[in-house]
Amino acid sequence: MHTIYTTFENKKVAELFILKIIKLGFAKCANFLPITSVYRWKGKVVKETEIAVLFKTIEAKKLVTYLENNHPYEIPIIEILDSSKVNKKYLAWLKEIDL
Repeated sequence: MHTIYTTFENKKVAELFILKIIKLGFAKCANFLPITSVYRWKGKVVKETEIAVLFKTIEAKKLVTYLENNHPYEIPIIEILDSSKVNKKYLAWLKEIDL
């Protein structure tokens, strides 16, 4: 299992991406929550609220490619977390094919 971490500018944008990605079958589940980010951008220190999203998937490649090609940020964070230790029931559900 892989967890893909990324952020979006607001809840509306995050929810649109989540729904599209789930419908496309690139992830089985997503969690999102508001966060505050502080970072350096183009010579300035910026503090903004964002929405962090954690996608759960078996195959990360399609999801990462989709995010790389469609994410609205100029330089988005797309981090792949290898979740090799996850409970068996959740992993079985994640692997199920929904018809």
